[in-house]
Amino acid sequence: MLKPLVDHNSQYYAAISNVEARPWGRMFHNNQVPNHIDSNHADGVSPETRNLDKVLDEIEEFYWGKGLTPSLRYNQFNTSPEFEKKLLERKYKIRPASYKMMLWDNIPEHYGVSPGITVEKVGSHNQVEALHIILGERSWGLPETLTGVFAREMAHPNIQYFLVRKDQVPAATGLLFLQGGLGRIDNVRTLPNYRTQGCASALVKHIQSVYTGNQGTGLYLLAGEILCGLYARLGFTDLGLVDEFTAYRP
Repeated sequence: MLKPLVDHNSQYYAAISNVEARPWGRMFHNNQVPNHIDSNHADGVSPETRNLDKVLDEIEEFYWGKGLTPSLRYNQFNTSPEFEKKLLERKYKIRPASYKMMLWDNIPEHYGVSPGITVEKVGSHNQVEALHIILGERSWGLPETLTGVFAREMAHPNIQYFLVRKDQVPAATGLLFLQGGLGRIDNVRTLPNYRTQGCASALVKHIQSVYTGNQGTGLYLLAGEILCGLYARLGFTDLGLVDEFTAYRP
């Protein structure tokens, strides 16, 4: 189950960028957010790619031609020592990242949310409040980058954002990406003053309810080690570690 979810996860990139299909894979690009790696990278390149040097030439020409940094993404399912050696020979720098893939058990939680907490869908009337919460996460990127990505997310029919209020004050936000029956929870962030008060739990429970109403076939999320305990309490099972690599040529 792990690999199909990893593959579905890459479909989110198409939702926030433009896509150029190739026989060997896809190239995502969005010049409005040039520093956003999710929006600007090649996908599908692997040790099995035929004429790898020519494909890398094509990737470099494509991104340089658009004023972007040539980048590609791969994971433990499509790499090898020889593949990475080739990238290093071509002066790519490789940045690793790891996260847990967690899948919901589809058993609804019937516990209520903490007093004073409400959850609502984000639309034109409250998107400024949701964006304010997102912009507070400095590790996610520059404000202009996050604003551009948020605009693409809000415009996509398969992405829904939700806003949590605590005593009527905006406290947390997050999204559901639902496509092909599979759903992904992402961009969950709670303002520091409202953490450990049940806001994230209320958000996830609400998304679980929305997902169930759409008769999805699998709801998952990507979690760092520090949040695995929270998601486990909400019915998510750890499917294993995903090792993801971004190779880019400065």
